[in-house]
Amino acid sequence: MKIIAAQILCPLGPIEDNLERHLAVVERAARLGGAVVVFPELSLTGYAPRRAREWAVQWDDPRLQPLQQASDRHGLTIAVGVPLWQASTVRIGMLTFRPEQRPQAYTKQWLHADEQAFFAPGNSMQLISVSGWQLAPAICYESLRMPHAEAMAAAGGQVYLASVAKTGKGLPDAAQHYAHVAQRFAIPVVLANAVGPVEDFICAGGSGVWSAGGERLCQASADQPALVSHDLSSGKAEVLTLA
Repeated sequence: MKIIAAQILCPLGPIEDNLERHLAVVERAARLGGAVVVFPELSLTGYAPRRAREWAVQWDDPRLQPLQQASDRHGLTIAVGVPLWQASTVRIGMLTFRPEQRPQAYTKQWLHADEQAFFAPGNSMQLISVSGWQLAPAICYESLRMPHAEAMAAAGGQVYLASVAKTGKGLPDAAQHYAHVAQRFAIPVVLANAVGPVEDFICAGGSGVWSAGGERLCQASADQPALVSHDLSSGKAEVLTLA
């Protein structure tokens, strides 16, 4: 099974502003034989906590239907980042579109201090099942907290999907942590980071893959859109250009 991390520009705006960019990446991932494509944190709106309530969506927002249709057409699981309304609160979500199934919503459990004024935390680990594999979502700050990885492992996670919006300053420590997670729990880690400006900083790419032994298999550049592909069966990992 092939997982593809989409390292893309995520300009600030409501979901319709970024939807076509996501759909183009999905088409490319399908041509590459991907079974799963994962996007950066809050990819559909860009990382903009102060605008989150304005741009937040329900899981069944009709504007998201093209993603479900693409999932059905290609047999592809698509995990996008979006601010999600749950009851009367907004959470940082990973909304996963699965072929011929209802979308699955996971929400970030561990919030950075800067996010707490704008978002409510999620409250449970939720794995994504694809072709017999159990994928564990981890959204930015929480992906750097070992208790989150421990909960993922206890739930039966077999691949750690880190969806982030991160600056260059934090990437070296993040890479070291992901290597430790991979080695400690004997699972691969796949990282999807954005490139370019978001609300208050510049995302610095560096999307990549760590093997179950903790070895970094590949890493994208800091400033160019790219696809990072990892075949779980063969162990092959590579960075592909994204025009």
